[in-house]
Amino acid sequence: MEFYDEAEMNMMSAIENLEKRLVTVRAGRANPAMLNGIKVEYYGVPTALNQVANITVPEARQLMIKPFDKSIFKDI
Repeated sequence: MEFYDEAEMNMMSAIENLEKRLVTVRAGRANPAMLNGIKVEYYGVPTALNQVANITVPEARQLMIKPFDKSIFKDI
């Protein structure tokens, strides 16, 4: 019975992962969530891009990234 329980937990985990990834897919429209997995080095520490920059959608197919600290331009 425990094999089936473990298999069910793994399948539920796979479905949750798929749902998280599908959130970033927007047909024909840019979405800031597309960049959630991107990390940049900030003072020697890998940091999520959305924690060091403001990400906006000025037009349907564009993302604008404005870093809070201008010194990290070379990393972005």
